[in-house]
Amino acid sequence: MTRLTDDIYFHSRYKVVKINPFTPPEVPARMVLAGYIEQNATVQMMLTGQLKPRELTELSIYPISNEADWRALSKLVFANHRETAREENPLTEKTTRGMIESYWRKTPVCKFFIAAWSGEP
Repeated sequence: MTRLTDDIYFHSRYKVVKINPFTPPEVPARMVLAGYIEQNATVQMMLTGQLKPRELTELSIYPISNEADWRALSKLVFANHRETAREENPLTEKTTRGMIESYWRKTPVCKFFIAAWSGEP
Protein backbone atom coordinates (compact mmCIF):
# COMPACT_ATOMS: atom_id res chain seq x y z
CA MET A 1 0.00 0.00 0.00
CA THR A 2 2.67 2.54 0.88
CA ARG A 3 4.66 1.89 -2.30
CA LEU A 4 1.54 2.48 -4.36
CA THR A 5 0.70 5.72 -2.55
CA ASP A 6 4.32 6.86 -2.92
CA ASP A 7 4.17 6.14 -6.66
CA ILE A 8 0.86 7.92 -7.17
CA TYR A 9 1.42 10.87 -4.84
CA PHE A 10 5.16 11.35 -5.37
CA HIS A 11 4.60 15.10 -5.79
CA SER A 12 3.01 15.55 -2.36
CA ARG A 13 4.99 16.21 0.80
CA TYR A 14 2.36 14.48 2.90
CA LYS A 15 -0.37 11.87 2.63
CA VAL A 16 -3.57 11.58 4.62
CA VAL A 17 -5.37 8.25 4.78
CA LYS A 18 -8.80 8.17 6.34
CA ILE A 19 -10.07 4.95 7.82
CA ASN A 20 -13.36 4.06 9.45
CA PRO A 21 -14.64 1.39 11.85
CA PHE A 22 -15.06 -1.03 8.93
CA THR A 23 -11.40 -0.83 7.88
CA PRO A 24 -9.64 -4.13 8.61
CA PRO A 25 -7.29 -3.65 11.59
CA GLU A 26 -4.37 -4.89 9.47
CA VAL A 27 -4.47 -1.68 7.43
CA PRO A 28 -3.68 0.82 10.22
CA ALA A 29 -1.23 -1.67 11.75
CA ARG A 30 0.70 -1.82 8.45
CA MET A 31 0.62 1.96 8.20
CA VAL A 32 2.14 2.36 11.66
CA LEU A 33 4.93 -0.02 10.67
CA ALA A 34 5.50 2.09 7.54
CA GLY A 35 5.91 5.25 9.65
CA TYR A 36 2.49 6.83 9.36
CA ILE A 37 1.46 8.88 12.38
CA GLU A 38 -2.08 8.74 13.71
CA GLN A 39 -3.88 12.05 14.11
CA ASN A 40 -6.39 12.74 16.84
CA ALA A 41 -9.97 11.85 15.99
CA THR A 42 -12.24 14.74 15.05
CA VAL A 43 -15.96 14.76 15.70
CA GLN A 44 -17.36 16.23 12.50
CA MET A 45 -21.07 16.10 13.33
CA MET A 46 -22.93 15.15 16.45
CA LEU A 47 -26.64 14.76 17.02
CA THR A 48 -27.60 16.56 20.22
CA GLY A 49 -31.27 15.71 20.33
CA GLN A 50 -33.96 13.60 18.79
CA LEU A 51 -33.69 13.23 15.01
CA LYS A 52 -36.69 14.88 13.38
CA PRO A 53 -37.73 13.65 9.94
CA ARG A 54 -37.91 16.36 7.31
CA GLU A 55 -39.85 16.60 4.14
CA LEU A 56 -37.50 16.49 1.19
CA THR A 57 -39.70 18.84 -0.80
CA GLU A 58 -37.35 21.69 0.15
CA LEU A 59 -34.34 19.83 -1.26
CA SER A 60 -33.35 20.32 -4.88
CA ILE A 61 -30.40 18.94 -6.81
CA TYR A 62 -29.71 20.48 -10.18
CA PRO A 63 -26.89 20.63 -12.74
CA ILE A 64 -24.66 23.68 -12.80
CA SER A 65 -25.78 25.62 -15.84
CA ASN A 66 -24.84 29.27 -15.43
CA GLU A 67 -22.40 31.72 -13.86
CA ALA A 68 -24.45 32.04 -10.66
CA ASP A 69 -24.27 28.26 -10.17
CA TRP A 70 -20.48 28.34 -10.63
CA ARG A 71 -20.23 31.15 -8.05
CA ALA A 72 -22.29 29.03 -5.63
CA LEU A 73 -20.01 26.02 -6.18
CA SER A 74 -16.94 28.22 -5.69
CA LYS A 75 -18.35 29.54 -2.43
CA LEU A 76 -18.97 25.97 -1.20
CA VAL A 77 -15.49 24.75 -2.20
CA PHE A 78 -13.83 27.73 -0.48
CA ALA A 79 -15.93 27.14 2.65
CA ASN A 80 -14.95 23.48 2.67
CA HIS A 81 -11.25 24.31 2.34
CA ARG A 82 -11.44 26.95 5.09
CA GLU A 83 -13.17 24.44 7.35
CA THR A 84 -10.47 21.83 6.78
CA ALA A 85 -7.65 24.38 7.15
CA ARG A 86 -7.19 23.15 10.71
CA GLU A 87 -5.27 20.25 9.21
CA GLU A 88 -1.50 20.21 9.11
CA ASN A 89 -1.13 21.45 5.51
CA PRO A 90 -4.14 23.55 4.45
CA LEU A 91 -4.74 24.27 0.78
CA THR A 92 -3.82 27.72 -0.45
CA GLU A 93 -6.38 30.04 -2.01
CA LYS A 94 -4.50 29.68 -5.32
CA THR A 95 -4.91 25.89 -5.14
CA THR A 96 -8.62 26.20 -4.39
CA ARG A 97 -9.09 28.58 -7.33
CA GLY A 98 -7.17 26.16 -9.57
CA MET A 99 -9.41 23.28 -8.52
CA ILE A 100 -12.55 25.27 -9.31
CA GLU A 101 -11.13 26.30 -12.68
CA SER A 102 -10.30 22.67 -13.44
CA TYR A 103 -13.91 21.71 -12.69
CA TRP A 104 -15.11 24.38 -15.11
CA ARG A 105 -12.70 23.21 -17.83
CA LYS A 106 -13.97 19.62 -17.52
CA THR A 107 -17.47 20.63 -18.56
CA PRO A 108 -19.50 19.60 -20.51
CA VAL A 109 -17.86 16.14 -20.42
CA CYS A 110 -18.13 16.06 -16.63
CA LYS A 111 -21.37 17.21 -15.05
CA PHE A 112 -21.36 19.13 -11.78
CA PHE A 113 -24.40 19.52 -9.55
CA ILE A 114 -25.54 21.77 -6.73
CA ALA A 115 -27.72 20.61 -3.86
CA ALA A 116 -29.88 23.34 -2.35
CA TRP A 117 -32.13 23.44 0.68
CA SER A 118 -34.97 25.94 0.36
CA GLY A 119 -33.14 27.46 -2.61
CA GLU A 120 -29.86 27.94 -0.71
CA PRO A 121 -26.84 25.87 -1.88
